[in-house]
Amino acid sequence: MALEYEWLRQEGTKVTWIAGEALAASRLSLTEALLAIQHLTSGSEVAFFDDADRVGSDVLEAAVTAMMFSAEAPRLVLSARRISKLHLSRRIADGAAVMIGGDMLLWHRRRFAEIWQSTLSIGQIREIDRLAEGWPAPSQLLARWLADGHELDDGGLFLGRSLVASYIDEETLSAVPVEWLEILAATALHHEFDQSLLDRLSAEHSIRQSAILDRLSTLVSSGPGPNSCRYNPLLRLQLRARLDHLSRARRNALLRVVSDWTADRGDVVSAAHLASMAGESQRIVEFTIRAGGLSLWLAKGYDTIRSLVEVAGDALVRSEPRLQLLRCVVLLKDGRVGEADRLYREAIECLPHDPDTERDAALVRATLLIYGCRAATTEDDQLFHQLDQFDVDPTWKPLLPTIQAIRHSQQAEFGAAIAAIVEGSNHARAAGASYSLLFLHFHAAGVALAQGALDRASKALTRARRLWQTEFSDDHGAETVLSALSAQLGFERGLPQQAARHLKLSAHRLPHSEAWLDIYVAGFEPMMRLIADEHGLSAAAAAIERTHKQLKAQSLDRIANLLTGLKFCIEGEHWLYHQAASPNFDTGVSSLPPTGKLATWQEHEFGTLARAYRALAAGDTGVARRKLDDLIRFARERGLLRTLVRGLLLRTALLDRTDDSVAAQADFDEALAIARRTGLRRAFREFGGPSVANRLIALQAASGTSAVDPFLKGLVRPQLLATPRRALTKRERQVLDELATGGSDKSIARRLDVTEHAVRFHLKNVYAKLNVHDRAEAVAKLPLPTTG
Repeated sequence: MALEYEWLRQEGTKVTWIAGEALAASRLSLTEALLAIQHLTSGSEVAFFDDADRVGSDVLEAAVTAMMFSAEAPRLVLSARRISKLHLSRRIADGAAVMIGGDMLLWHRRRFAEIWQSTLSIGQIREIDRLAEGWPAPSQLLARWLADGHELDDGGLFLGRSLVASYIDEETLSAVPVEWLEILAATALHHEFDQSLLDRLSAEHSIRQSAILDRLSTLVSSGPGPNSCRYNPLLRLQLRARLDHLSRARRNALLRVVSDWTADRGDVVSAAHLASMAGESQRIVEFTIRAGGLSLWLAKGYDTIRSLVEVAGDALVRSEPRLQLLRCVVLLKDGRVGEADRLYREAIECLPHDPDTERDAALVRATLLIYGCRAATTEDDQLFHQLDQFDVDPTWKPLLPTIQAIRHSQQAEFGAAIAAIVEGSNHARAAGASYSLLFLHFHAAGVALAQGALDRASKALTRARRLWQTEFSDDHGAETVLSALSAQLGFERGLPQQAARHLKLSAHRLPHSEAWLDIYVAGFEPMMRLIADEHGLSAAAAAIERTHKQLKAQSLDRIANLLTGLKFCIEGEHWLYHQAASPNFDTGVSSLPPTGKLATWQEHEFGTLARAYRALAAGDTGVARRKLDDLIRFARERGLLRTLVRGLLLRTALLDRTDDSVAAQADFDEALAIARRTGLRRAFREFGGPSVANRLIALQAASGTSAVDPFLKGLVRPQLLATPRRALTKRERQVLDELATGGSDKSIARRLDVTEHAVRFHLKNVYAKLNVHDRAEAVAKLPLPTTG
């Protein structure tokens, strides 16, 4: 209104400004007030009457009536906090007056940004918009304060320093009865409130929600819950600050009421935080028990459990074994399996003997079994039977099918695994247990990947990603699982860039995050194979060694042994291609994964392939043949198409080495048919060495000049493609010869009388021409002397 007044004045319009607050303070009689208004507006074309509701209603009514029915009266513009005091409803209805609501006066972010973009950063403008939500005066106050070089703080101190607090107290809360203020301050403790909270807080004053809406207008809006309201963020901050002016006893009493109301609504984390603020942290245990203990994990996700443990604090967690069970889950999600196991054993000795606590303990033990990647025993079968007794609560019903799905999947009992996933998903949807449903989608994707059903895996991951983005985007453990499975899917399809992109999102968290055996394999195999492909064998071996130590330190010996098997496979394939000295397969052989009845299908695959490579390198083709025959038979029986393709391709190489080319071609053709049907492309680059690569090259050559078969694209290692190899220059050959003697860059530069930079430049060209990644590979492929 002030801007409009100033603009009209500058345009030459005759304008008048009447301050209602000053007029009310003068305590004039009705007649005196009317004469004063008439005098002020005489000769004006437009009169601005600010704070019109501050003067008496009889004065205002008489003044408005006189102006509206006088031909010489100016156009009148009124501002008021409470429109009901103006008695203008009939005139608004007749069209004689126009009301501009508070919502129409809010700043739009674009307009606000246009004004301040030359002074404030985009981030500052967004933060003001988030806090003020278009509230004009506080937006301007914050903008000016930030423009002076100040910064916002998390504690809300900026409210007083920027004068926003003074504005809210003087211009907004002054319209609220004083006896309401502490009640409103208490309702601001939660992000929303409704009439039920007001009833608990205001038994003496009986404050109605509708009255608050009337008094505070656009600063109170609809909340996320049914019939709930929420305050403008700045107003909420200022109301909460008023609690600090109350006595400790009164403040804690209000905190207790709000924490109980919050717990009753199912927001256990907020209730725990409020109880802690009131100095009653012990009530966190009560809230946790009332909410169902670890049922919170199944229903609301991991962040709820972590937040409860953090709010409770170390001292309370150490003294309360039921909270220690929650902390076990937090440790497991962080990949700290050994610590979780020790804490569980401590807590189990002190737990009360009631059904709910025994149920939570059984869940933690089952989770330790799965995330600890231990092989199941007869005692564990009793545990799963115990969990089956806890399915009365709808939230728990998805649990046992989920555990059964993992167990069946790891034993390659995929029919039973799929049935368990379907059952668990139905229970999860019925109970509204979204978190359980998310992980069932993960398990469905894992089963599909093992079966070679890549399209089905893709659909399951799409459902999981949508649910994660919608409800659990802050759960980094779930994100890691999603990234690992997505990376495996891209890798198996022969899309290394897609796999690398997914690994980049959260691969660094995999050794320290919630996962089970299937997920570790899904993430680590493409990760290590891509490192070998991009940076060479030595880099992959070093990465495997580092990760192996991390896993051992976290008591994940089973996963560490799987990595040893993967290392044998990568080194064995490198040996097939380069025919250099046989790898030292004796080191680490005792750490290879087992292949017995209790082994998972992943252990059977990696363990058997690793031992087959070892036998091949030792020249013991008989042992290698028996190993691969066993793996192929196992894969056929269990429907493991991925494993079957890998076994057939490596057996192709073995049969070629024993001059059985007919059988070798049959294995290759079968693997190719499966791969074309399922999309399992990457195995043709990772298994079978030159035997497989040469057949792929022959297939492409047979097509003549026609377009490249999309299936074959990218499957043959570049150094084997039938394209002319660029010859090394004389200097490049000299550098490579010196390299073969084991010289460093510095010593090579000294002998050739060039700079170290020149040596590195020539080596880079050598690597590119030979399609290798490191010195060892370059020396192994040392070409025959070339001229020129």
